[in-house]
Amino acid sequence: MPRQYCPQCHRPIVSCVCKIIEKHLPTGLHTHTRVLIIQHPKEENHPKGTGRLLHLCLPNSQLLITETLPCALEAQLQQSNSALLYPQTQESEPFIPHAGTNTDTQLIILDGTWRKTRKLLHLNAGLRQLPRLSLEEAHVGPSNYRIRKAHKSGQLATIEAAALALQLVEPCAHEYQGLRDTFNGFIDFKESEQATRQTQK
Repeated sequence: MPRQYCPQCHRPIVSCVCKIIEKHLPTGLHTHTRVLIIQHPKEENHPKGTGRLLHLCLPNSQLLITETLPCALEAQLQQSNSALLYPQTQESEPFIPHAGTNTDTQLIILDGTWRKTRKLLHLNAGLRQLPRLSLEEAHVGPSNYRIRKAHKSGQLATIEAAALALQLVEPCAHEYQGLRDTFNGFIDFKESEQATRQTQK
């Protein structure tokens, strides 16, 4: 019998994470900021990935799975008030969040390992040209992404980074603890799955 998958989170039914979202964010986290999550194709089915989890938490978000952006989308990004969540370089323009509510802001988040996100930047000049919102000035703190190895300290899961970034863009508009609680619930769930598999061996 073929394995059944959840139509929402795209995970096997036994590993569905929708109940975690329903527990912590039953109506989702509504933001004025539009969020575009660009997911590297090799990240799409990663069991420990958080890109789709983030998308399901944010009603005002879009998930795009691709390595190269359509030309029309690249052009649209240049004409909109879009910012890329990514570390600054000497060449990049910093994105400065405006005080108050700005419904025109779009936050671009790359979902994948650092190697994969660098490839996304390399393949898409339109992304490289965007102003960047960096978390270097934020109080990042240690990551709770203990189920996936980080190559450097301070590296965060996509959903962790998004929570911090949205708090910078909309500092007074929303309570982001629900997003963090969803992530922590996901981590606990994956660890419980792993423990169950080990006892069944």
